[in-house]
Amino acid sequence: MPQPWNNFEPLLPYLTVAAAVLPVLLVLGWWQRHENAALFPPRRQRATPWTGAEVLGAFLIAQLVPVAFLVLLQRTALLDLLYTGPRPPQKLYDLRCGLWAATLALPLLVAAILLQLRAISHTRPYQVGWTGHRLPGNILLGLLYWLALTPAILLLHVFVTHVYDAVLHSPPDEHPIPRLLHEAGAPADWLLTVLSAAIAAPVGEELLYRGVLQPWLMRRVYRCDLVFILSLLLAVLFREKGLTEAVVERDAWQFFLELQPAMFVLLLLPAQVFLRSRPSLTSCAILNSALFFAVWHTGVWPTPIPLLCLGLLLGYLSWRTQSLVAPIVLHAVFNSVAIVTMVLLKT
Repeated sequence: MPQPWNNFEPLLPYLTVAAAVLPVLLVLGWWQRHENAALFPPRRQRATPWTGAEVLGAFLIAQLVPVAFLVLLQRTALLDLLYTGPRPPQKLYDLRCGLWAATLALPLLVAAILLQLRAISHTRPYQVGWTGHRLPGNILLGLLYWLALTPAILLLHVFVTHVYDAVLHSPPDEHPIPRLLHEAGAPADWLLTVLSAAIAAPVGEELLYRGVLQPWLMRRVYRCDLVFILSLLLAVLFREKGLTEAVVERDAWQFFLELQPAMFVLLLLPAQVFLRSRPSLTSCAILNSALFFAVWHTGVWPTPIPLLCLGLLLGYLSWRTQSLVAPIVLHAVFNSVAIVTMVLLKT
């Protein structure tokens, strides 16, 4: 997620990426018009045969497979083939290993999740949106929605961080990747940033949140309630260290600041109550999958606030297209703005 730096125009990276994707947009738009194809397919809801146990299994796979690769990297000298010179501080080295592990684990992670669903509930890949059907149109949709709505999300991020910094006197949490690039900055780290932010994260997260979790939430109202409560618990657990320090030091203000993620979730309770009472659970499922997605980024607060808006957009595209292609494309290009931001700041 891009950070607001002083004297730096936050939309400049967006405009840079927009200039790069514009030729692709024009070609796809021409193709779509030439084929006289509708952008969106007819509204429908695919079957969701998988169970809560399989949803839990998918998230466990997403956690455990990268850990296996991390152990492999830490116990071998594989990374030494990419890096020369002195090793960075241990914390940054662990971050580097973790990012490489998550990136290298992506093919196995995707295969394991899809195979689990197939083996237990006979779920086919297209049922979670893993399909190339209507591929050009879905790529076009992802790019169009990114082009139209990304500025609003970026400006919301700038506004929120400004409020925290200027009004609450609480600077936003620093994302670890810019620190890695600033203090280590090896060419392989830039390659790692591109692979992890523009490929591994969009593909893996969209499969989990929009492919597996969101359709499952649309079937039962109690599932939305369960994920909402879990989001609240995670918002507290992910700030556990700061909360503990605030209690030990008897710092009421710091305790209040550390509770902000949980308060953010609670502010969405009226929306949760309203949406769960509607005949269709589509909106409630999109909200809760977006909230769960945002809460997993609580370690870099207040990033989850604009990320909730991004998650809502990704969830809508996934539901409306019945495919993960459009949200993956949007997610990847959105993260590319952060990469371009870091490149521009370095130069």
